[in-house]
Order: sequence, then structure tokens, then C-alpha cells
Amino acid sequence: MKTNSTITWVRLEVHKNTIAICWLRGDSQVQETREIPNDERAIRTVFKRLASEGVVRACYQVRPCGYPARRRLDQMGIACDVIAPAMIPRRPGDRIKTDSRDARRLARLYRAGELTPIRVPSEAEEVVRDLVRCREDPGASDSSSKRAPRSSADSAAPRDRASARVSPLETPPGWVPMSWPFHPGGRRRGWPRSRNRAPMGAMRKSRGWAKRPCWLLLAAVLLGAAGSCVVEDEEQTPKKHDHGTTSTSSASSSGTGGAAGSGGSGSSTSTSSGSSTSTSSGSSTSTSSGSSTSTSSSTSSGEGGAGGGPVAPESCDPYQPRLDPPTLLIGPTGLEKALLKLIDGAQSSLDIIMYQFAWKSICDATIAAKGRGVAVRVLLDGDESVNNTTRKQLQAAGIAVKDSPDKFTHAHAKVMIVDGKKAVVTSANFNQYSMYSERNYGVVDYAADDIDDLQAVFESDWSGAPLDLSCTRLIVSPENARPRLVALIEGAKKSLDLAVMYISDKQVKAAIKARAKAGVAVRVLLADPAWIADNVATAAELKAAGIATKYLKNWELHAKLVIADAVAFVGSENLSPTSLDKNREAGVLVTEPGPEAAIQSQFEKDWTAGVKP
Repeated sequence: MKTNSTITWVRLEVHKNTIAICWLRGDSQVQETREIPNDERAIRTVFKRLASEGVVRACYQVRPCGYPARRRLDQMGIACDVIAPAMIPRRPGDRIKTDSRDARRLARLYRAGELTPIRVPSEAEEVVRDLVRCREDPGASDSSSKRAPRSSADSAAPRDRASARVSPLETPPGWVPMSWPFHPGGRRRGWPRSRNRAPMGAMRKSRGWAKRPCWLLLAAVLLGAAGSCVVEDEEQTPKKHDHGTTSTSSASSSGTGGAAGSGGSGSSTSTSSGSSTSTSSGSSTSTSSGSSTSTSSSTSSGEGGAGGGPVAPESCDPYQPRLDPPTLLIGPTGLEKALLKLIDGAQSSLDIIMYQFAWKSICDATIAAKGRGVAVRVLLDGDESVNNTTRKQLQAAGIAVKDSPDKFTHAHAKVMIVDGKKAVVTSANFNQYSMYSERNYGVVDYAADDIDDLQAVFESDWSGAPLDLSCTRLIVSPENARPRLVALIEGAKKSLDLAVMYISDKQVKAAIKARAKAGVAVRVLLADPAWIADNVATAAELKAAGIATKYLKNWELHAKLVIADAVAFVGSENLSPTSLDKNREAGVLVTEPGPEAAIQSQFEKDWTAGVKP
């Protein structure tokens, strides 16, 4: 577990249009305070920068604005507690209140463990509560009897135990209860009745409907419908940059966003659609879903190149091509569909290692696999609070769930093994950003020796079994990732392209500069510095070494992609000391011509769309 000195403690003062933020780093007394707009982009920018520096813990006191900020942070994987104002320790006579002062004081209290969080209701519970608490007078016809419309802030506040014990009919004369309590942990307040509010008698008459059995039945139905795997219902989230394309090429093919490519010994045609099949021969035609790619280099058939061809001998050389070429995944377009198809196709076993698991459809599909008799096991990072809800739901469905060993700083791998026959190795998490807004790469690997090695990694982290990767094609942290990735970079003779979230490892930077100095054409694509602020300094350092550098801004660049000549690395390893030496990470080298060409094609598109510093 993380110590207090490695955590950034964040306190939010949330209002309708703005948020005052104060954060303390570890045990330091140095604090930073700023005000940002209360919108998703501003919140994401600040917290992704903080999260890039370590673990983040956030809190805010419940206000009329309710819980949208909490839910946004949960989707980002940021632990956030909601505090009742009445439960915050206060000194006698302390009545001075400003946003920045409150934020600083509560950040210190939160770090000291002096704040007690309240239970946050689900969105379905809030809907039921609003139905039951409706006070509209159906018989009133004049304007004076009409209630002011409820705001979204009203509908987002909790109904606490203290307020629930106060009957609206016992409200003192002359006062009308507010539609939300100012103090969830304390007393209930109200406001004097004004001329534009209905008299108390009329309101008493209108409350009888809430006692009718039909409304109680409706409430029960809504609660029941909300009980199935509600992580955060993002099914209605707008899908940004959702491009659908169809492409045809003579050597290799690719699409936009979710590029689909197919390569073989003859000509090739690729069409993007809902299914993923391939047939390999002299010339080939492949159809793939969104961002999946089927490739062919030998005589075989089956899903994504997995078929009844000859079994490859175990390879200790990461550059050794597979007899069954991998299927390429390029997110976000089509990534969710490809993952769901793999889970839905599981027949006997499903083993998952995932850093952040918070996507409803994948959670539902995993539970459904368990329901049809598939043996499911899930390894999660125990320090990622975004996993908490999913963990409970999987366990409630009878799925075995464990946290990865504490010996890793982060269990950052993203691996899924299906039936012991194919495995996903990717940079994408099972969360909102990977499904909708991040550029990620991954492969579906069908090589038997790769599957065995990935299974060995899973068993080692699951039960502590000895792990021997002395002969493997995989790139695994902390076992062999540093020497193999540095060797990949140093081995580039003609070209070296990187599309990475950030670069902070000194040895990796030195290797990249050395290649440029040796005359290799080097290009580096980094994430938008509005997200990763340190990329400004990295870009300046690379440009000073004569290296072409750009930022990718039309997508959030979460990829960890290195292409040296005709070999591409795809996996979860960031180019940082922690990722290479202390995390659990997994990746592979793609040497097969078809998938590698499709990766290069997608890089070229992103490079063209990139912005110079």
C-alpha cells in the first residue's frame, strides 16, 4: 500500500460554475490553491496532471451542486470522498469563510484522517428519491401555487438519515422545507414561505400520492433495475471522434481512428464492419470490427489468424515472427466492441489483469461469462479506488477477484487471456477514456508460447507461483522490459517513431538522442501538455537534440508505442523508471508485416494531425 508521503491530498470547494482546489503533496506543508471552471475538461486536465505524479486522494463537502464532480473523478480513477458539512471539525468562534481558506483547511484535515465520508447514493436511488419527494400540487391552477422548477443541483443532493426523520407535516408554521438539505449529516434547514409558494394546506393535500401503493411499486421496480452492475452508466455518454471508415489498399490497409489492416503475400482488401474474420492465402480479404485488424502470412484460417496450422516452437527471441499473426487493436474506435466479442466468445476460462476496471458493459459481459459456466478470475490494482465498485459486483456474482501483489508499485498491466488460446495485450484500461477518447494500441495474440507465458505471469501474481521468463517473446516489467525496450531503440538503423504518453527515463532518452545523432530519422509524438505538463520540457529537450517532436491533441495519447524500422512495440509500459523497473507491465513486439504496417499507417495519420510545440 502507498505511504502518506506518496499521496497528493486534494480538497475541492465545488460550486455550480467554479471549483476551488487545494492540494498537499505527501507530508509537505507546501500547498497549492487555484480556481478552475466546473466542467469535465478542466477537472480532467488538473487531476490527470496530479495523477501523473502519484496517487491522488480527493474530497469535497456536499453542496446543492450534488455529486457530478465525484462521479467524474470516479470515472478517471481518482478516489474521492464526499463529506457532510456538519461533520467537519470546527474551532469555537471560527466563522470566517472563503473558498480558498476552506479548501486549505479541509485538505489538511483530510490528510490527517479527521474527516468522515458519507455514503453517496447511486443515480438510480436519486431518481427514486425525487419521485417520492415530489411536492407538486395537482389541484393548484393559479401561478401563486406553482413551485419553482427543481434544478439539476437539487436532484443531485442526498437524503440523509437526519433529514429523513423530519416529517414535512411537522414543519413549523410559516416555513416550507427545502427540496435539498444543506446539512446531510446534521439538522435540516428551510426558508420562510414567500408569496410565490403554495400554502402549507395545499402542500399537505398534494402529498397523499406518495403513500399510494402504485408509486411504492414503481420505486421498487426502479431500485431493482439499478441493481445489476451499475459502475457508472456511461451508455449515454457521447462518443467523441467516432469515425467509421472503409479502406482498400494493395499492400496493407488501415482506417482512421480504429485502423484495420491486412497484409499477405499478394494483394489485400480490408473493410470495417461488425465482425472479425480472416482467410489467408496468396491474396486475402479481411473484415474487422472498428479497430481490429486481421493479418495473414501463412496458410491458416480462423478468427484473427488463429487456426489449425502448424504449432510454432517456443521462441526465446522477441523478434521471432509468430506462425499465427496477431490481430491489431487501435482504440478508441471499435475497441469496446472487439473486447466484448472476445469476452462473449469465452467458453471455458477467462483470466484478466487490469489496472483500472470501471466500464459497465465489460463488467456485465464478464459476469455473463461466469453465468454460462466460464471459470473467471480477475486481478486488480488494489490502490485504484475506481476498481472498488467493480470488485464488489464481480464478487457478488461469484467471480474470484484478487489484488495484485504489493511488491509492485502499480499493477499496471492490461491483459486478458481467453480459453488459454488467445490473449489481449494492450495499453487500454477498461474505463471511459480508453473506450471513447484515448489513442491506445493492443494485439490479440494467438501464439501458444506467448499464451503460456502470459498465463505464467497471471498464475505468479495470483498465487505466488515461481515465474520463469528466461525464454519468452514477451516484454514484461520488471523482469525484462528495460533491457529489451532499450535494445529495440538502440537497434534502429533507418527510422525510429514513438507515440507515447510521456518519456521520463534517462536511459531511454539517451538512447533516443543517440539514434538521432547516428543519423536515424527519429520522430516523437507526445501527449498534449495540457494533460501531461512535463511534456513541455521533454519536447524542448528533444528538439534541442534535433529530434522532430509533436503533440497529439485530437486524441488523448495514452499509447506506449515504439516503432524501430519494421518492428513495433505494443504494451502497457510507459517510458518511465517506475514502469520499467517497479510495476507489473506486459507488452509484445509486433514483427509480422501486416499488423506492423497497419501500426505504422496509424502513426503516420496521427503524426500528420499532430501539433508542433
